[in-house]
Amino acid sequence: MTMESRTHYVITHGGEAPNVIPDFAEVFYLRASPRYGDGSR
Repeated sequence: MTMESRTHYVITHGGEAPNVIPDFAEVFYLRASPRYGDGSR
C-alpha cells in the first residue's frame, strides 16, 4: 500500500459482551487508493 492509500473497517458482528471472544466474528474492510491498483498490494 502507498502512503496515500487508506484502510477503513466496520465490525459487523462482534459478539455480545466486551472481553469475550465470540464463536463468530465478522469485519468488513474497504481499501481506498487515489490510483487504481495501489490499494491491493
